[in-house]
Amino acid sequence: MSRPVAVAPASPPREQRLAQPPPLRLVPASAELPLRVFVIAGGASISAGLAASALAWPLWSVALITLGPWIPLYLRDVAEVARRNPWLALFYVVAVSQGGHLVEHVTQMVQLHLLHLPPAHSRGIFGPLDVEWVHFGWNTFILLATASLLAAYRHSRLLLAAFALAIWHQAEHTWIMSVYLSTGDAGSAGLLAAGGVIGGGLPLKRADLHFLYNIAETTPLIVAFVIETARAKRTARLQDAARVRRLESRRSAPGTA
Repeated sequence: MSRPVAVAPASPPREQRLAQPPPLRLVPASAELPLRVFVIAGGASISAGLAASALAWPLWSVALITLGPWIPLYLRDVAEVARRNPWLALFYVVAVSQGGHLVEHVTQMVQLHLLHLPPAHSRGIFGPLDVEWVHFGWNTFILLATASLLAAYRHSRLLLAAFALAIWHQAEHTWIMSVYLSTGDAGSAGLLAAGGVIGGGLPLKRADLHFLYNIAETTPLIVAFVIETARAKRTARLQDAARVRRLESRRSAPGTA
């Protein structure tokens, strides 16, 4: 007696496959992952951070090893979003990056005004990167990135505001960089900090002024990102629904059965 031959299930017709839109993987795309992935990442992050702190590692290395387990999830998020909406993926990178940069300035304010550390020991989390070339390069990146985003989100007044603030912030660091290159003096007041070239500046030290710059620049940037993410999700749902309706009407039209 011959054994029954297993028959592989037939794949759905091409039209039916096309009618099934790709999953809506916008920010946060990793939300679809099992809970255990986040539990493992969180446990690894906390354990690594505590171990590094107990070993008295430098603050920057403690931060890196604590963030380490989350970096693959973030990169996966960006890649998934980029498959559906490349401009939103760029916005995602810029918003998260600038948000992290603001955290660096918040840390510096805590060191200066709450812990009362001397300026030499109040350089944020990544103190080795507290140099003029990095400041100038970072603000150049944010300026160019926001300018690029305006090509896709020119309707966003919040993004336009962030871009305008980025221009002024870049002007500050361009002047500071010129002083550094001509005199070797790192940490000059710039344009508007106390002792600055515009009317002697405001009654604010450079660290305090640039903390305010970053709050003013980051807030509209992140709010604009949240708004554009919500808009992209709505648009994607409408496009998927319209796509399904078109394909269903094509299948039900006479002569297509």
